[in-house]
Amino acid sequence: MKKRHLLMLLMTNLMLAGCWDQHHLVNKTFVNGLSYDLTDDGKVKATVRAVNIKGKGGGQFDVQDELLFAEKKMQVGLATEINSMVAGEVDFSQAHVILIGDEMAKTGINQLLEPYYRGKDANITKKVAITKGKAETVLSTEIEKSPIAFFILQAIEGGEYATYLPDESITTIWTKLLTPGKDLMLPYMEQVTPEKIRIAGVALLHGDQFSGKTLSIEQSSLLLLLMDQLKKTNQMSLVLDESEKESISFSKNKSKKKVGHRGESKNREYHGFY
Repeated sequence: MKKRHLLMLLMTNLMLAGCWDQHHLVNKTFVNGLSYDLTDDGKVKATVRAVNIKGKGGGQFDVQDELLFAEKKMQVGLATEINSMVAGEVDFSQAHVILIGDEMAKTGINQLLEPYYRGKDANITKKVAITKGKAETVLSTEIEKSPIAFFILQAIEGGEYATYLPDESITTIWTKLLTPGKDLMLPYMEQVTPEKIRIAGVALLHGDQFSGKTLSIEQSSLLLLLMDQLKKTNQMSLVLDESEKESISFSKNKSKKKVGHRGESKNREYHGFY
């Protein structure tokens, strides 16, 4: 009986000894943001903002922020070239944001984004934004307290909450690009100083190509309200008569409250002027 129990224990240990898809954190470079630009000679340039985690022994880790670059005539092979620049493996799957320079976006974004739709480990909630000028410039901006990719992610999510940016992710973008008659609006970002970036409004796309047209934050807020896409809250200031310096500011909030005997949930909108 004891031999039988010992045999079963050994078989269980063998079964639990490892996992075929196990990923180790050490000696791995995690991409948290990446960008694509069109170079002057027509190549595709990828810029990667990554965190490199290296084991130091004794349960200690060394975390380094890295900026990596690669250029190719086409997008194919860019990941392989970037992977060759670091020790270990580069993990692109969990990138939080993808930035696309305006000139690159005018040629189409679907081919750039397609690998991120289909990856088995892809972060399907990642955000995509168009940048004024080179996306590399925005991704290279240094922010002391927070890695730039996380700052951009938080800025975009804040804009969605305040209803001046549409709520789009890699999955909704893919769906709309495959649906005839539906055009996209994506966050439009720019670098205002070497240390500061901002959301300037939204970029308008025709199909998968950036049209070159943009809307300001005020214009996109009004458009999203007219499209009945109020997220949580919205604050807007409108100029009524510029010559007379007349303007109006108002806020709009949406909340859900249970009403009725059956507990039906209804959306109620609250308006306020200030």
